[in-house]
Formats: sequence, structure tokens, C-alpha cells
Amino acid sequence: MVFKLYDYQQEIVDQIFQTFKNGKKSLVVSSPPGSGKTVIFSEIAKRTTNKNNRVLVFSHRKEINQQIEKSFIKNDVDMQLVQIGSVQSFSRNLKRLYPPKLIIVDEAHRAVSNSYIKILDHYPNAYKLLFTATPIRLDGKGFNNVAQGMIKGKTVRWLIEHQHLASYKYFAPLQIDLEQLKKGSNGEYQKNSICQSYTKKIYGNVVRNYQDIANGTQAFLYAYNVESAKKFADEFNRAGIPAASVDGKTPEDKREEIIQAFRSGKIKVITNAEIFLEGFDAPSVQTVIQVRPTTSLAMFIQFSMRSMRYQPNKTATIIDCVNNVGNFGLPDEEHDWKLVGKKLKYEIKNPIKTCPYCFATFYAKDVKNNCCPICGEELKIEQKNEGPAYQTVDTKLVEISHNRLTAALAEVKENIKRNLPEDWRQAKSIDQLYQIAEVKGYKPGWAYIKGKEMHLI
Repeated sequence: MVFKLYDYQQEIVDQIFQTFKNGKKSLVVSSPPGSGKTVIFSEIAKRTTNKNNRVLVFSHRKEINQQIEKSFIKNDVDMQLVQIGSVQSFSRNLKRLYPPKLIIVDEAHRAVSNSYIKILDHYPNAYKLLFTATPIRLDGKGFNNVAQGMIKGKTVRWLIEHQHLASYKYFAPLQIDLEQLKKGSNGEYQKNSICQSYTKKIYGNVVRNYQDIANGTQAFLYAYNVESAKKFADEFNRAGIPAASVDGKTPEDKREEIIQAFRSGKIKVITNAEIFLEGFDAPSVQTVIQVRPTTSLAMFIQFSMRSMRYQPNKTATIIDCVNNVGNFGLPDEEHDWKLVGKKLKYEIKNPIKTCPYCFATFYAKDVKNNCCPICGEELKIEQKNEGPAYQTVDTKLVEISHNRLTAALAEVKENIKRNLPEDWRQAKSIDQLYQIAEVKGYKPGWAYIKGKEMHLI
């Protein structure tokens, strides 16, 4: 049975062919998770092979490629004119590949790495489509070196409103450590500084959160490493909730057995560390449990929206035990994706340090003689934390809405204002001076100078 495209999918197909006609041959195509990217490019592959032209398709995972092949066969794509494989295999065997008219890359936020570029550059005359739900990278690299334009699909909010994605409820803590929030804030009290106050904390009992909020639903749990994934699976099983852990070393037959048991409902919870981030099609997943903090917006979107595949009368549940929402907002936040990359202040590739005296931030590699490269003050040597990897904080999760998240941020700012002296000369710390600068609209340098004058630094 061939696919029947929704109107929004047809719009993307039409935009792609029109852009090709206008002279651009390499495009990033962005559409949210669960919006049917595979359906879209299977239609494009079908049109291409119908004209007796070859198509080359690749991604980084075998499971993704298998899903693509099934979709192509279902949509009557002429598979004799299609080669589907892994980027690793194709980059090593370019001479064995037939020259394609069209190249399709799935999960293409990875496409700026050398192995992808090697394949793309090998076929300069081919049309190229780079599909991804999240055209953003942790290292800040853009896609302008591999693509000439970007096609953007509908937003997450639009897809929810038009019943192409499930609506959702998001649960997270609303706790903020004001003392920790002050440190290294550099006069800013917004998402990135709030995120720092949650680092290395798991809020509430993970199993109890599931029982209280989403008991009985099919759930994915994203753990922070393989050991923790196994630990959480054991905890669910001890509570009488059938669970299994999957990781990169799980044998393929065992993994398939777990997946089938999950699809049939025999297993309620799969815990994993990065295995089901991309390409796994499981509309029955109703709940996502986040126990892994992340600084990657792309990973956060993949985490959160795994439960939002549409089914009639379905409401997805997202249980955020590490407060990733404090860093990125809710899953249906709108993002202005760009072809040209930029560094994100909450997404850091290289180690970053913040000077406790002038509050400048800089790469750790730029530190000489353990002194701040900006103000010259000697930096304190950080003590290694020999305690547990993550601290469990006993608290109750609450449902987060856009209004509630905005209100929480406003409340933090108001709390800071209330604790400040009316006269800046009465400030007792450099932290308070930076807070006063924020409230009054002064530049952070004002606080640094006054702090020096008052011997607070």
C-alpha cells in the first residue's frame, strides 16, 4: 500500500522540487520528530526511481536504514535503483557504489562530519537532501558547507493543533537553589544559570514518579549511563513493573526480543542509554522519563518527543527528573533553525571556566599559570567530587506549562531583587553587585569595577 501524504508533507515535497528547479542542488530538510520524514523522502525516492534514476540513502544506524528500506518497499519504490546503507560502509566503498541522481541522508545533523562529507563530495552532480528534525549541533557547526538552502516543515505546536502529534503533559521540579544560581551568573539569571543549579541532581524517586504520574503506560527511560539504565530497570522490576534495559552491547536477538515484548505490552518500561534516540518507530510509547541531564538541544528534543507520536485520544507524558526543561523550555518551543551555525551558550564542546572574580568565561585551555586570562586573578583549584555521580533530591514533580515556566523565571528574578540592598554601597559580595547591575541595567563591568573599589574581589 503506497503512502498518502498529508497536506503539510506534500508542501515539503513541492518546496523541495521547486527549490531544485530554482538551481539549488543540496538542501537541509527540517521537520519535527514524528512528522513523517521517512514518508516524505520515500515519496521523493519513488518519483526519482520512476524516472529510472538512482538513489543513494544512508544514515549512521542499521536500525534506521532497515526502517527506511521497509518504508520504501511499502511505497513501491523501485529498490533495484536504490542503495541503502551505513555512512561507515559507504565512505569506505565509494568505488562500489553506482553514481546516484539523488542522495538522501537521514539524521543529517551528523552530516558535517568527515565521513558524510566524503560521500557527498564524491558525487558533485547529484541532488542532495539532508533530513533532520534538529538541524543544530553541540559544536555549533552549521550546514552551509554541505547545503545551499533549508526547507522547514510545520512547527511542533502546529502539528499538535492539527492532530499530527500527540498533545503532552510535562512534569518537572520547580526548585531553584538561589545560592547556586548566583555563582558565575555574570549578571544573567536566565536559562543557562538556572540550569547550573540543577546539575548532577535527580529529583524525586524515579519509580514513584512513574507510578504517581503515568502508571501502566508504555515508557522509555533515558539514563545517564549503561550502569544507571540497568539499575533503574532493576528498580522497576522490584516494584512489580516489567522493565528491561538495552544498551549498545545488548545482542541483536536479545534487543529484538525486548522490543517485541515491549510492543506487545509484556514489558512496560525500557531503560536505555542512547540506543533509542533516533529512528525507532514506536507510536505506543506514551511516557518518556528523563534521568539524563543534557546540554544538547537536539538530544533534548529527541528525548522529549519520543512519546508524542500521534494516536487518537493519546496524551503524551514527559517526566523530567533532571529538569532539562529549565535549560531548553518545553518541547513545542519554536526554534529559528539556521543553515549557518553558531555557538550556543548552553551547548559547550570544550571545557569552559568562569572566573569567580571578574566573571569572565573562557576556554580552560586558555588558562596560564592558573590565572584568569582576563583579570589576572589566581583561580581556585577545584576539588574533585568523590561522592555519587548524581544526588537524589526528595521532591514532588509538578506539571509545567508555558505560563508556569515563565512565571517561575519571573519569580526567581523577583526573589533576587527583594534580597538586594537599596544602595549598591551596602552590597556584601561581588555576587550582589552583579545582581544590582542586572536589575538596574548596568553592564557587568560596572560590578567588577565597584567590587574592586570595595575590596570585594
